[in-house]
Order: sequence, then C-alpha cells, then structure tokens
Amino acid sequence: MPSPLESATDSLLDPATVEHLGDTFTYTPAGGSPVTGVNGFVEYEEDIANPQAPGAGAIAQVIAVELFAQLFPTRPDATCRISDIARRPGELFQPVGVMAVDRGFWRFGLKKVPV
Repeated sequence: MPSPLESATDSLLDPATVEHLGDTFTYTPAGGSPVTGVNGFVEYEEDIANPQAPGAGAIAQVIAVELFAQLFPTRPDATCRISDIARRPGELFQPVGVMAVDRGFWRFGLKKVPV
C-alpha cells in the first residue's frame, strides 16, 4: 500500500507542504531584491560529458531547481539569480532551460555565474 505522500495528488503541494518537504535558498527575481529563505526543491545529479566516447568521460554535477510559481508568478529568466543552496554555498547561479511544471512550479537548471 502506498504511503500518503506516494499517493498524494499534486494539489497537496501547497506552500506549507513545500516548506516542510523542500529546500531553502535565496532567489533574486529579475529587477528585484534577493528573497532569502525561499522554499522549493533542489535536485543534485551527475551527468557524463560525451557518454558515447570510449573510456572515462568527464562527470559534471547538474543542479535542477523547482521554484513555487504561486510565490513567483513571473517566469524566471537569465537575469534572475539563485544562491545559498545547501551543497554550493557562496556560489551564484542563473536559471537555464526554464519550463513550467504542471504541479505549479518553474523547473530549471542552474548555470554558475561569477560572484
């Protein structure tokens, strides 16, 4: 039998649920001021550069963020910034590949920018 979270519908992902289950980071919207303690989801994955080539490939860390669209309804662009993520403190990122996820989130990858 699935747990309540496994059988939950997307409508249960309200701000209180995201705060309880999610990650915190700082989000700076385009032309705005930094907002600290933003709740969302941060996923850390690895990707192999050129997996078709024989031998070991370079492994890069890929970070994806899901930002609650109810709190930030404007689609993030390259001028927005993300910082203070748990595994990369002190680094600054910009959103890349932004897409709307039907659960009510903006999902995007991160590209490091100079601090």
